[in-house]
Amino acid sequence: MTTQLNTQTYSQINTEVTNLLKTGQYSGVNITIYVDAEGNVPATLNGNAVENRKIMKINSTASYKNKQGQTVKPCVDILFNNNEDFKAVDEDDSYYYKLVGVAVVKRFG
Repeated sequence: MTTQLNTQTYSQINTEVTNLLKTGQYSGVNITIYVDAEGNVPATLNGNAVENRKIMKINSTASYKNKQGQTVKPCVDILFNNNEDFKAVDEDDSYYYKLVGVAVVKRFG
């Protein structure tokens, strides 16, 4: 099942990430972003599918007026571990996501 990615679900995605990490079983969280609610077609970023990307940071920006007086629409920004940034703009974009925990790798020796 997918969840819509927008500023209205920003707190939900943060809760999901936190809950995965709190289990102690995961060292990080990966996200796949889709263009359809069914989760069949991955979104693309710089020509590559946004599949199983490790999340480094998620930000939400509310609507505001910039210095030129133009309204900037609310959005969610996701920074990945390769420094690519995915932006979902409310009212313009319709994206959906699934999260998966990245298992902790135990090292002995």
